[in-house]
Formats: sequence, C-alpha cells, structure tokens
Amino acid sequence: MLIQQQSINIENGLQLIAGLESIPRSDADTIIITASEIKDPEKLNDFYKVYPTQQSIRKGYEVTFTVENNNQKSSLTEFSDAITLKFRITPDEVRRIDPNSLVVYKVDDNGVVTGLHGTFDRATLTYTVTTNHLCNFYLMAEEASNEPWINPFIDVKESDWFYSAVEFVNRNGFYMGTGANTFTPNGAMTRAMFWTVLGRVNGQTLSGSGVYDAARGWAMSAGITDGTSPYGDISREQIVTIIWRYAGSPKSDGELSAFSDADNVSDYAFDAMVWAVENGIILGNNGRLMPRDNATRVQAAAIIQRFIEATMK
Repeated sequence: MLIQQQSINIENGLQLIAGLESIPRSDADTIIITASEIKDPEKLNDFYKVYPTQQSIRKGYEVTFTVENNNQKSSLTEFSDAITLKFRITPDEVRRIDPNSLVVYKVDDNGVVTGLHGTFDRATLTYTVTTNHLCNFYLMAEEASNEPWINPFIDVKESDWFYSAVEFVNRNGFYMGTGANTFTPNGAMTRAMFWTVLGRVNGQTLSGSGVYDAARGWAMSAGITDGTSPYGDISREQIVTIIWRYAGSPKSDGELSAFSDADNVSDYAFDAMVWAVENGIILGNNGRLMPRDNATRVQAAAIIQRFIEATMK
C-alpha cells in the first residue's frame, strides 16, 4: 500500500503537506508526523544570533516523520518526493517585515544549515517552501524599510483618489509602470495583466519576455480562470470573480440591494460580488457597481489593495 498524501495543520503556524507516494507501507503501519514549535529561548538564541539582521521573525519548528508497526518505530528523514511546508505569518508580522527577505533555514542532524527560498502569498499570509528532508526549520526575515515611497509616475498625483493604491501595488512589486515614468492610471486592464498581478501577489516571479504566458499558465493551474482571451479587456465582475476563486470561493450572506444596477451582475459573478461588497473590496460609485464595465488599471489596483488589506484585519 502506498500513502498518497499526508497533511498536518499546526495551530502555531505551520502546515506540512507530504506527497509520499514512494514510501512503501503495510496496512498495519501507522504514519506519525509531528511538527512542534521550538520555544526554548536558549535553543532559539543559539541559532538566531548568527543572523543578526534577519530577526524580525523568530520561529523555529522541529518536524519528524515516523512509521510505527507492532510498537516498533523507525524514523525517516530523507524522501525522494518533495514535502511542502507552509509557514503562517501573522498580520502584525507582515507589517513589520520585508516579505522579499523571508527565508527558511533547515538544520539537519549533523548541524548543516541550508537556506530554503520559497514564495510568500500576501493574500493567505503564508510562506511556502519545499524540502526532501525533515529536521529543524527556522523562519526568518528582515525588518521592513522605513524609507518613504518615491512616486516615479508623472501621471499620478498625491491628490488623486487612487494615489495610495498605486503606491501599494508599486511598492510591493505587483504593478510596473507602462513606461519609464508613466503608470497610465485610466488605461485598460487586460485579463493577462490581471493574472500577472495576482500571480505576483501569490509570490510567483513574473517578469520579462513571456510573462503573460507564464501568468496564464499559473492562473489556469490555480483554477481561477479558463485562460481564454488573455489580451481582452477584463470587467469589474470578472476581476472580482477571479479574486473570489483565488480566495477559495468563500460563502457570504450579504446582498446587493443597495446598488441600483445589481441586476446587471452576471449569474456566474453574483456570489463573488456579494462577497466582495461585504468585505469592502468593491465599494461601487454613486450607488452603482458597474459590474460589466471594463476595469481600468487603477480600479484593479484599488481592488487588489483592498483584497489584501481585508485579509490582514
């Protein structure tokens, strides 16, 4: 018998997902996976003092995998298949750190230290790495920079309603400009552009030639789009629906009766729009949702900002 997947959620901030198809086991075997937080200050300090600039997060975990049969236990540490570790980061920690500096150091039984670099998903506040070795893991990051954002765009003024949204998406690397010093705030947003932005939110490295094809591939694999019409303009309700799917299609008990054009919301987008309104992701304009209007670059930026900030409340 082969175990296909084993997953364990740890309340103190770690999820382990093991695809262990290559581990043979009998029906009588018991698989035991443990992941305990290292809370011994002396043990933590012995490790963290080596990395003085990365101590804005201090979390350590000891992860083990054991097979038990007839009261006989054997520990496994090396696997041919990848094991995924998802570290949960609190909203307060995210505000303090530079997410680009996140790293997980693994320390094996021989004391060998290896840095694991993964992806940080701002929407779920998780940092994901993969490994084929279970041992001790330490999550680390540097403090966020206190340097003010320097606006590089001549077509974005501090008095514009969308100024904070442009700062947010540009500072975090979700949006690039349309030129050396232009943002084109009222320019059209295409489906491929939006997949690219959301992919960057997810922690994907998307840039350079072929970026839209890569973003399309990621979005389709994530199950948030069918990948059609990548260069077609994207509507407000399409954006909301994609984000809603990305968030796991959460249920909502709200309604849209306060908006005069609620009947214009497409059936496929209705639950997503209700959720977005309830969570302050869509605010509307003069009592209208304008669901089928094509979204501008700044409207999409504002929606992304509100979506991420809603997860950090």
